[in-house]
Amino acid sequence: DPEGYADPRWWDFSQAAHDWREKNPEPAAGKFQGDNRPRENVTWFEAMAFCAWLSARTSLKITLPTRQQWQRAARGDDHRLYPWGDEFDTQFANTLESKVRMTSEVRRYDAGVSPFGVIDMAGNTWEWCLNSSYDDTDITAEKPRGVHGGSFMSPYERAQNHSHLPLNPESHFGSIGFRLVCLR
Repeated sequence: DPEGYADPRWWDFSQAAHDWREKNPEPAAGKFQGDNRPRENVTWFEAMAFCAWLSARTSLKITLPTRQQWQRAARGDDHRLYPWGDEFDTQFANTLESKVRMTSEVRRYDAGVSPFGVIDMAGNTWEWCLNSSYDDTDITAEKPRGVHGGSFMSPYERAQNHSHLPLNPESHFGSIGFRLVCLR
């Protein structure tokens, strides 16, 4: 699609993103098939370019959540350990203990919903956030970016709401996806 991945406009948010796109003219294929599964094997650069594309298509301000936004959506205002509460349960999230060994359909674990009604924030795929450190939202700098939520390969401790990993924005694995927020 000439209006999608190939369009250089979506990559102009940083020189590092533009340079990465020049070296990677095609997106990597997802590891798992299915329209209702999270898109994974995505870099932070690709997730940000998708946000720019979707913002232009919808006339809305779409972005990745900051770490603060992601954590509040997952834990609520009562600071729970998991989106559903403080005790882990394999019926609520796709983690290593669930033994699914791949991404699952997003609504499969809807009993694990967060206090704000957000599904699948624990397990399934790590999710890119806009930033890695709380006080920094500069998207132009080439520095690590955070992922939250754990994945189907993660032990349940990694699916706790406070758990995160700082990764190079060029990182992509079958266990990393992204979530979007719409700003008003």
